[in-house]
Amino acid sequence: MNGENAAAGSAELMGSKRDGSENPHVGTDEVSRDVDPKDLGFLFDIVRVPCFRDSLLFGIPAGLVLGALRFYRLSDATRATDLAIKGIAAFSMTSWIVCRYEYRERRRKIRTAFEEQQRLILTRIMLEKEEEDAKKGASG
Repeated sequence: MNGENAAAGSAELMGSKRDGSENPHVGTDEVSRDVDPKDLGFLFDIVRVPCFRDSLLFGIPAGLVLGALRFYRLSDATRATDLAIKGIAAFSMTSWIVCRYEYRERRRKIRTAFEEQQRLILTRIMLEKEEEDAKKGASG
């Protein structure tokens, strides 16, 4: 058996023809592998995520300063780099948690203020209607 016949024989043993007709994926239209940025918007536009930018702007310098101080003290670049990376992660996460808490509280206060304003507007409308009805009832 030459190489071509061996390949055909092994394909027949696996239960498929050489042209791939038994494979449902062979001969179908090409699948598009383009990713729509709208589907993964949070990955392409992470700067718009609340607190992301602020937490990194706080965490990166803080971690680098921590690593620089460690390097100045011990003159060991490996340990200083490890501490800098850990410091960046720790300071960024801590800053993220604090910022997100403040963000949620700010949103809650805005929501309650908006609801209170809507309640006052509805109350004012109801009072105006009652006054109009009272005037119509007194005059009629």
